[in-house]
Amino acid sequence: MNKKYGIISVDVDGEQVSMDVDEELRIGDIDYDMGRVAAQMAFWGELWGQAESQRVEADSDYRFWRAQLGESILNKDPKIPEWKAKQKIEASPKFQRYKDGIAKAARNATMLRAVFLSFQTKASMLQSKGARARAEMEATGMATKRKPEGEREVLKDKMRKMNIKKKKSV
Repeated sequence: MNKKYGIISVDVDGEQVSMDVDEELRIGDIDYDMGRVAAQMAFWGELWGQAESQRVEADSDYRFWRAQLGESILNKDPKIPEWKAKQKIEASPKFQRYKDGIAKAARNATMLRAVFLSFQTKASMLQSKGARARAEMEATGMATKRKPEGEREVLKDKMRKMNIKKKKSV
């Protein structure tokens, strides 16, 4: 993880992915941000899923290794007490590497979950800000009024006729 304030970096499936939190999660132009937030949620949700998968795989690899080593220890000395076999396993240099890998995978999954949830919160905030902006426009009389259904159909017909005339003149 990059220790620079506002930057998140994670390694997912061997690829380094970074994000400037201050830039990506800040709300700027409501329309622009509304157009991007669903795609951002999909992207970071995908990474979160990959990180969760890696977490499960790391745990599975560790358990397999532990079972193999435990079986080997017991085959060499069938009378060894369970606690001594466990100590031998945990004293192995590989034990720490496996545990470090599990911890890294858990951290990545937790960070990516937090990023996804942050984008989810941003989406909710955008919805609220958009509703507030519309309410302000309506209060000042700047909002476009909807025409009654019959008037809308008349306007659509006029537009169709204008478009047909334009096509013929071209």
